[in-house]
Amino acid sequence: MAVDTVNRAGCRRQSGIGGGADSGPPGAFWPRIGAWIVCLWLWAIITNLLIARGFYDIALRDFGLSLGAIALARLSSWMRTVRA
Repeated sequence: MAVDTVNRAGCRRQSGIGGGADSGPPGAFWPRIGAWIVCLWLWAIITNLLIARGFYDIALRDFGLSLGAIALARLSSWMRTVRA
């Protein structure tokens, strides 16, 4: 199958990736909890990529994104205590 004939929407639907719709609302509206959910979701993806072998660059990118999610979770917890 040629790369040009791949249906991107079908691939996302089969893999369960909603194009950010799965992780967007929790991270945007409830960052204190949603950031940890996004972090766990990214770690599941990282684990899958490491098991599949050969996708180490993408796993490293997702690791960087998970560090950003952890930073957001910690910052939102800190902001909550400062405001209280």
